[in-house]
Amino acid sequence: MSKQSASKASGATGIDKEYDQWLEGSGYNMMELLLNAYYWFDESLQNLIDEKGWPPVTRSQSVIFVHLSQGRNRTVDIAKHMGVSKQAVNRSVNELVTLGLLKLSADPTDKRAKIVTPSAKGKQIAEYALKALIRIEKEINTRVGANAGNELRNLLSRDWGEPLDKY
Repeated sequence: MSKQSASKASGATGIDKEYDQWLEGSGYNMMELLLNAYYWFDESLQNLIDEKGWPPVTRSQSVIFVHLSQGRNRTVDIAKHMGVSKQAVNRSVNELVTLGLLKLSADPTDKRAKIVTPSAKGKQIAEYALKALIRIEKEINTRVGANAGNELRNLLSRDWGEPLDKY
């Protein structure tokens, strides 16, 4: 991957022998691998956005646009999906409003809530970001091979079912 995935000296966690043996091949568990891939994607996206001269956004701000593209446009819904506080989402949204990338309007179904939408400038960046994501996926296919890139997309697109319950 990139600088985020600096090699580990050993895959051993010292927590569970069976798990340590299972990790021995890569030194990373799947969650770490998925996070490193996400960070690689986001860093690539930020670099391409920066190349266009648009204002830089933090990772937490960037993920707000992902949620908006998936139809979540209330901070409470975004916070629930992310598993963070509404205040944390509000902070990122307000920073994006200050940058002129988002706007807030009253929610007609809940007077306490606000609807989050991209501003005209935010829409321009979002449209470019979609093109940049296509470019990034094409680059992945070049680096790992089209078959592997398509298989990765297919695996990630599958319905994994509900998250595991508590033990």
